[in-house]
Amino acid sequence: MFSKKPALQIKLIKTDNFVLTFQNFDDLCKCSAFLKETYESSLYKWKDGYRLLVYFKKSPKLHIIKEFCTAVKTGSTEFSITEEYGEFICGGNAIEKINTAFNKTKAT
Repeated sequence: MFSKKPALQIKLIKTDNFVLTFQNFDDLCKCSAFLKETYESSLYKWKDGYRLLVYFKKSPKLHIIKEFCTAVKTGSTEFSITEEYGEFICGGNAIEKINTAFNKTKAT
């Protein structure tokens, strides 16, 4: 028989996902000041620089971001490669942590 259990409600959040590659930590900090409305971000050491995996709530202004990055990529393959071969530094909301520590902004 069929049961009359209520259907499970799942809330989907649409995000725009980007892999941002930086040549140095200074460029990463400067760019972080412009990154708003993120859902989640993780920071990795990548070769001689850094990679930031970012999930935005709405599309960022890429023309500003590209001034600081050496590469801006999308796609699950880039995320997987970074997670597999990069050296994890911090997760949760890495951008907020960077901004609080280095850009002197208040945590939300």
